[in-house]
Amino acid sequence: MNVSEQDARESLASINDTMSRTRRAVIKTYAGAVLILWGVVWTLCYLGSHFFPRSSGWLFPAGSIVGVAGIVIFLVRESRRGPATRNPLDKSLVLRTQLLWLLTFAYACAYLAVLRPDDGIRMNAFLCMVALFSCVVLGLWFCSWIMVVLGIVITASTLVGCLALHPMYYCLWMAVTFGGGMLGTGLYMYLKWR
Repeated sequence: MNVSEQDARESLASINDTMSRTRRAVIKTYAGAVLILWGVVWTLCYLGSHFFPRSSGWLFPAGSIVGVAGIVIFLVRESRRGPATRNPLDKSLVLRTQLLWLLTFAYACAYLAVLRPDDGIRMNAFLCMVALFSCVVLGLWFCSWIMVVLGIVITASTLVGCLALHPMYYCLWMAVTFGGGMLGTGLYMYLKWR
């Protein structure tokens, strides 16, 4: 069978398009929903801490519990529905992504144990930037430039909030930039990506 150069190019372009759509389906299904969930959780935690500062000691642990419970419920529901694509590698990708987040959390705790920050704002900024670094890694892993840009831009805004703003406005700043950035990106992925 003879295949012309033009037919080969069109076939390769079709394969690349299918791979891109598959990657987007996986990212939309998992990352979009996760970003929406955590964006809402962190926006509410930061706003609560800004307007009710005495509550901040329990708001973030409670928000973390709600977020993790939401992720578990989401993953169980998605596993019952079947994979985002029919690719057998989906299960492996989801497991590796979960392992990345578990290890990110474990390393963040280890870093905090060693560094022992005494400033709550700097500790919060550090934890946010550790999570954002994982977003960048996932973006590079899945060739999702929106995740790379999200991680870099929100890291820069976290540094501005931590280093340049008056501490009184830090939580308000983070509600808009960190929580709002995650929520907005998740909504964009969920609503616009087909």
